[in-house]
Amino acid sequence: MIAVKGLDIPFTIQLIHLNSTFETGATVTYEIYNSEASSILVSSQTTTYNSTLNSYMDNLDVGADWTSQEAGNYVLVWTIENTTDFPSTMVENFQVIDDTTQSSSETSQILENTEQLLEDTTSIINITNETLDNTETIINNTNNISSDTTSIINILTEVNLDVKRILGLVQENTHIDQTTYNGNGDLTSCRIRLYTDSSSVATNNNILATYEMEATYDAGYNMIDYIVRKV
Repeated sequence: MIAVKGLDIPFTIQLIHLNSTFETGATVTYEIYNSEASSILVSSQTTTYNSTLNSYMDNLDVGADWTSQEAGNYVLVWTIENTTDFPSTMVENFQVIDDTTQSSSETSQILENTEQLLEDTTSIINITNETLDNTETIINNTNNISSDTTSIINILTEVNLDVKRILGLVQENTHIDQTTYNGNGDLTSCRIRLYTDSSSVATNNNILATYEMEATYDAGYNMIDYIVRKV
């Protein structure tokens, strides 16, 4: 979770029983500690149950309840009472940044990869256009050489598939599922499937390629590496 320094912070927690029903009668409070969990910065705050969202919620007034707030990493400790189906304490990390122009290392890495893919896509499209122009000339001059024409068409088909794969990697006709996250809510793995047409997206039909994504983070939830491999 990421919050912006000086702005109120909405905290939300949802309690779901094993039978898929929502816990509505618990008493849920929270405290904020420094990154080492050695000092309380915001003492016990009480949440209110929201029946529309089935969640316990509180909007922390930073100006009143956290006047010494600084950018950095913090520990959020939930205390859950008046219910026996959930642990009495739950812990998660969150980050406060100076302004909204800052982003996580994961977002920066994805943007860099996307920019590179866009550049590669433009280059391949330009090469494809040149190839098509040259192919038209070759076909006009070699009408009697059917075998050469067939070879050229096969090459163009392969190029077309490569272009579709690259377009898929920049989110055209793409479906992402089988997602997993770490305790900070950062994406750690998923499956990416590319499709040859939009009507087949999210089905098992007309799959062009399948990839697996893996990301690892350090103790501060900063991305260490980001891997996408074809399977």
